[in-house]
Amino acid sequence: MSVDVNQNENILKEIESLKRRITALEPSDGKGKKNQGNAEIRLKIGRQKELRGDILNGLYEILGEEVSVKVLKILVGRKPSDDSGEIEKGLEYLVKKGYVQRAKCGACVVISATGIDICEGDFSDAGVIL
Repeated sequence: MSVDVNQNENILKEIESLKRRITALEPSDGKGKKNQGNAEIRLKIGRQKELRGDILNGLYEILGEEVSVKVLKILVGRKPSDDSGEIEKGLEYLVKKGYVQRAKCGACVVISATGIDICEGDFSDAGVIL
């Protein structure tokens, strides 16, 4: 399975566009300066939601297969050596929501029936951007 470079570039462009829009909507401090702290927090939250969607989409593409976190990192376009903890945080959210299940070995994950439903558009979750 290969990572589509064009898709990654498009996602980065969308993130930059969202960042500009969020910054434009932020209230000023009365002196014409925008409150950058809130924009950065919102951008971080948006990235977390997109990563959760990327994780679900990656697992959906290999439907029913158990994969390690290292392989999952590759599926979502990250380096296997990425130790930022973002993938694990995203997985934890998805496990708590019931969209992903930990395999018996504990080191692997698999998409659940509810995760399949969200990928197929049967319902949405404000915490996941697909």
